[in-house]
Amino acid sequence: MLVVEDETIVAMLIEDMVSELAYEVAGVVPRLEDAMRLLDTESFDITLLDVHLNGKTVFVFATAYGAGRIPKKFQGHAMRRKLFARWNCARP
Repeated sequence: MLVVEDETIVAMLIEDMVSELAYEVAGVVPRLEDAMRLLDTESFDITLLDVHLNGKTVFVFATAYGAGRIPKKFQGHAMRRKLFARWNCARP
């Protein structure tokens, strides 16, 4: 897992929580640019990204909203769609 978090204490807490769950943190970086550089050099399965880095919104995670329903203040940001729907998940 790659952790992208600009607040050191929060990053350390996340790293501890992930370790307690028996997962490995491949790296912790404070800036999006640093994370983008690691994409080509490091191996990790998932990234935990703080959406508000250094006072700036990095992206909007708009799960079920269509582009027309995103609030105006976020319309210039990238939109991510929900990867799965709850009703498509298998039940145990």
